[in-house]
Amino acid sequence: GISFSEHKITKSYTLIADETDDIDYPSDYENFKKRVENKVKNSTKNCISVIIPCYNNAENTKKIIDKLLYQKTHYYPETEIIVIENGSTEDMSFLEQYDLHQIVLKHENETGVSHARNVGLDIAHGEYITFIDNDDDIADNYLHLLYQAMRESNSQYDFCIIPSYSDNQLIKNYNDIDLTNPVKDLWSVWHYCYNRRIIGNIRFNENLNVAEDIEWLRQVLPENKVNNGTKLITPIYYYKWANNENSLSHRFNRKEITKYRNGDK
Repeated sequence: GISFSEHKITKSYTLIADETDDIDYPSDYENFKKRVENKVKNSTKNCISVIIPCYNNAENTKKIIDKLLYQKTHYYPETEIIVIENGSTEDMSFLEQYDLHQIVLKHENETGVSHARNVGLDIAHGEYITFIDNDDDIADNYLHLLYQAMRESNSQYDFCIIPSYSDNQLIKNYNDIDLTNPVKDLWSVWHYCYNRRIIGNIRFNENLNVAEDIEWLRQVLPENKVNNGTKLITPIYYYKWANNENSLSHRFNRKEITKYRNGDK
């Protein structure tokens, strides 16, 4: 169902790029065949790519991945789980135990969350994109509600707002969010699931240490554009604000990013 030029099976497998049918199969032909067939079945249409920048927090990272894998295995096999391990100082070797069919794992030197997110965007195949920070948590029906929302209008939605709890309280009154300018109230990238067409080639500014989320979001969801968005009713993301002094919310409360939220230069 796909041309040979689309096969990008590397690592211990053969790279096929000459568009001919006289290929040299690897010795483990059955695994090769399964991977090709899996590629055909799991097209990018209606697929969610979940990007998880990962720096330390090994125990919580495993918890998030296992939750996603359960949902992927039992309900949404087309899901793409992308883990960007970003120079952790903790032992993260458990990541190597996941099968390559389960997650896409990439190791990077410690270069910051913006670089990790950019790497994830560059390798993502899904029609929809969402982000999870590895020090947060998600609900057991996270994928179910995102797929339900994004497929509801036959992929016409540009984005879906993800209601979130922080320390057992709703972060916002989501009923009051203006869908034509959601960034005014929600300035974290994990607050949304995006249709990849509105992201295009927009990437995070890796030179920013403050408000990198806001700058990127303002390009993806500009205020002067009519955005066709939707929002969930049920909170499915749990932001762990307590004891996270480097979080965007803490920095905002210290008034370090007020000008970015208000649009000042």
